[in-house]
Amino acid sequence: FAPGQIAPGTYTAPITASITDGYGNTKSASESVDVDTVVMNLASNGVTDPDGIVNGMDAADGITLTGTVEPGSTVSVRLGLVTHSATVAANGTWTVDFAAGEVPGGEQDVPVLVTATDGAGNSAIVTDTVTVDTSVNQLALGLSVGGDGYINAQEAAMGLTLTGVVEAGSSVIVNFDGTSRAASVDAQGNWSVGFAPSEIGTGDEQVNVTISATDAAGNTATVTETAHLDTEAPDAPHVTGYYRSGDDLDGITVYTGDATAEITTLAADGAQGQVQTISRENFLNPLDQIDFGFPQDLPNGQHLLITKSDDAGNTSSTLFALDAGLPDAINLDQPGFMNKEIEAIDLRFAENSELTMDSGLLESLSRNSNALTIHGSADDAVMIDTTDGATLSDTNQNVTIGTETYSVYTLGDEGGMLIIDDDITIT
Repeated sequence: FAPGQIAPGTYTAPITASITDGYGNTKSASESVDVDTVVMNLASNGVTDPDGIVNGMDAADGITLTGTVEPGSTVSVRLGLVTHSATVAANGTWTVDFAAGEVPGGEQDVPVLVTATDGAGNSAIVTDTVTVDTSVNQLALGLSVGGDGYINAQEAAMGLTLTGVVEAGSSVIVNFDGTSRAASVDAQGNWSVGFAPSEIGTGDEQVNVTISATDAAGNTATVTETAHLDTEAPDAPHVTGYYRSGDDLDGITVYTGDATAEITTLAADGAQGQVQTISRENFLNPLDQIDFGFPQDLPNGQHLLITKSDDAGNTSSTLFALDAGLPDAINLDQPGFMNKEIEAIDLRFAENSELTMDSGLLESLSRNSNALTIHGSADDAVMIDTTDGATLSDTNQNVTIGTETYSVYTLGDEGGMLIIDDDITIT
């Protein structure tokens, strides 16, 4: 019988033989033969994990693959590059274990090759794959906190939004300095989360930002970054000297400490403008003071605003009053003067200056503090307006700035403070 004449499978095949002699007599005989040319019921059922995905925790514990085969067979299973013999039960179910170090990592479909040999010596092969996902990919804080690693006072007052990327389908929890919040994650894996000003706080300290993600396979990952919270503004710039040519201001010397300083013009309505300056470190105290010279005449009708900035971007300003083209009465009650971080006013150059101050105006000049230092001379005057019901109280405390003595007053019930040169007349 040729190979093609024997049907494959597992069955009993009858055999009948007949003989006829020369006289026409016949005789028959019957027999049977067992045919077994295939391995029956060979299959792979994959990993025992209910979701069929091997995540990082599964891989760390090792995994078990299962399947079925013809009873009495032997089975070997190759996962990736590792091969083990399976245990075959009497009913033909087989199991095989792979240890943690034998399970490939990353995100991939790992090939599985199952080879079986039954009791008749037939062999068969089936292939399968195991989906492995042992890590959260792309987890990152997309932007440095605060844009420059600092969170300054202005950023903290506006609240903070953090963004980043993560593997699509993941959930993200962000912890900002002890406050945790779930982030919103879009279909592409871009995440964002916001924190209110009250959750950011104030001060000068290092804060930790921890991003924890869990992907669809159940893997977890954590990224931690450090940001510098610095909401403390530098002291207001102090003009330690100025130079005049007749009635014109030629230059000023500004104490800056470890901050930087710049000068702009400030019109009576609060509009700011550029002014050309030539600056150099003061040779008498090069680390703390800068000389600003004005190579061109300053515009009439405008004051100077001297602004210091620290590394975090916090600012404080001093209004240096000029008198060319300006009335003696300085009107700060303009929208353009609000929130300019004005924490000092210098009246010494502008002769016979008159400044009116009330508790609401004091509070509006700076978001840093509700305090104002007023430098001046005997020809200057400060009028305190208490028509809003606020009270001016002398604390009977004094401070010394340079060579001058200043008295400290409180104004209103919102913590307002005025620090006024004793040479100035107060009414």
